[in-house]
Amino acid sequence: MFVVTSPLAICVALLFLLRAAIAAPSNNAEPGLKATPDLPPPGANRPNLVTFDVLSQSFPDQPFLTNTFHVERSGGKNTVMSAFTVGGIAPNTTNCTLWWRKPSSRDPFYLVSGQNRSVDIWTTKPWFTEKPRTYPTWHNPPKKRQLLKQLEFPTRGKNKILIGSVPCHHTLSFLGALTLGQPGDALTWWLNEQGIRGFYLVAK
Repeated sequence: MFVVTSPLAICVALLFLLRAAIAAPSNNAEPGLKATPDLPPPGANRPNLVTFDVLSQSFPDQPFLTNTFHVERSGGKNTVMSAFTVGGIAPNTTNCTLWWRKPSSRDPFYLVSGQNRSVDIWTTKPWFTEKPRTYPTWHNPPKKRQLLKQLEFPTRGKNKILIGSVPCHHTLSFLGALTLGQPGDALTWWLNEQGIRGFYLVAK
């Protein structure tokens, strides 16, 4: 994990991380991190693919589909949120749980900056990767339904944190945003890789 304080340092760190994310193999942990992917064995219930859409106040009508989670606050106001969706959930599933996998303390693809970094995780009206017209934007965020959990970054304790259980549907969607009312600037960012760091959903 990187902890940076100045806006310039944040920009430089993000550029470095984005370049590294593009260059790094997506199916393997970084050499030297000794991260063990926390995935079920073959034949077991496996996590479903998570797709992120970064909602930016600077580009209020533009969706940004990606594999990174990014929330940010400037001057006490949220400026970046992340919607994420999970599709292709089998119709016979009855137990769907959203989890967060804590990264290694030396993970270069996990960035935290500032103070007061409590993040709200909401369920939302579903949106679909195969239907671009449903993609959320800053001006058209997904409709919130239920607050599942508040996470304080960097997290402490267990490597896996249960965010919440939700009724299973073909597609489940969520929203992450820094908790309203917190002062100052803050940023939390990571490259989401299932079993290594970030969110994953298990359906069974």
